[in-house]
Amino acid sequence: MRIISGVVPRVSRLARLQELSKKARQRLKWFDYYNSRAHNARLTCRHFDIKPQTFYRWKKRYNPHRLASLEDHSHRPRHLRQPTYSTELVEAVLKLREEYPRWGKDKPGDIVEVDTLDVRPLPGVILKHFTARDVISRWDVFEAHSRATSNTASGFIDVLLRRMPFPIKAIQVDGGSEFQDAFERECQKRGIELFVLPPRSPKLNGHVERAQRTHTEEFYEVTASSFDLSELKDKLLEWEKVYNTVRPHQALGYVTPLKFLEQQKECQEGR
Repeated sequence: MRIISGVVPRVSRLARLQELSKKARQRLKWFDYYNSRAHNARLTCRHFDIKPQTFYRWKKRYNPHRLASLEDHSHRPRHLRQPTYSTELVEAVLKLREEYPRWGKDKPGDIVEVDTLDVRPLPGVILKHFTARDVISRWDVFEAHSRATSNTASGFIDVLLRRMPFPIKAIQVDGGSEFQDAFERECQKRGIELFVLPPRSPKLNGHVERAQRTHTEEFYEVTASSFDLSELKDKLLEWEKVYNTVRPHQALGYVTPLKFLEQQKECQEGR
């Protein structure tokens, strides 16, 4: 069978379609539509109701001669660090806290969840967004970098300690490589207890996972910017201030994290 450059034989394509997952077949529809509309990405995103960064991410991966390139990739790291406690133990503690909310009442700074997120606000622009969230007050500190390394994560601890309005006793992270080596040493140096979650347990870091979604939707997707890091730094600081002191939070009874902390202080002083 002769293959003309750039053209995939129909019989071969149909055979390979049978092997694709439902998600991969849907992504293939994006690019069939895109190619039939003079490579109009904006029209394609509107037609399928997808975000531009999602389209461009898959466009970069897509190989028309290898349809499996549209399948989801595993994000499991090659080298896994042993968790500091088991999934069963964590779930048991969470269940006890739900059943007996007055047992071992948490305070701001007792546990701060930290996570990183790939952000692709424009074609060819890839950022590593760090978020730290206090699980009680929902106070967030965040920063963007070009890379997520253990040295970058270790420097984020300094930012976290400066901008959280209370002392940090413990940090909880997943098993990502950026939270090893220099990050571990910095936590030890600062006297901060470090909890490492078991693999495949994002729900145990649910507070910061939810925060990452909010910052994507309410900042990156609506902010007019070149997303150059020097410009982005100032815009993120503005958003952090709005997020912590202006934006009401449903989980806090529709008050801001700042107002929540003030209320907690008033309660303690009134005892």
